[in-house]
Amino acid sequence: MNDELQENGRETEMELREHVDLSGAKVREAEKKVEAAQETVADYQQTINKYRDLTTSLQVGGEEGEHEHSRK
Repeated sequence: MNDELQENGRETEMELREHVDLSGAKVREAEKKVEAAQETVADYQQTINKYRDLTTSLQVGGEEGEHEHSRK
């Protein structure tokens, strides 16, 4: 009876260790996905900032052109 309990305990421990290992692998995979998403967001933010800068530059250039045109 005691041997049987010990064997069941070892099996349960092995199953739990396997479960912990699988869970750890899932966490690491999720961390990689989060990191990739953060990089994508950073790229999008950089693109948006470039677009905003370009838009501002074009607006300023357009206003300067209007001022020169109205002076003539």
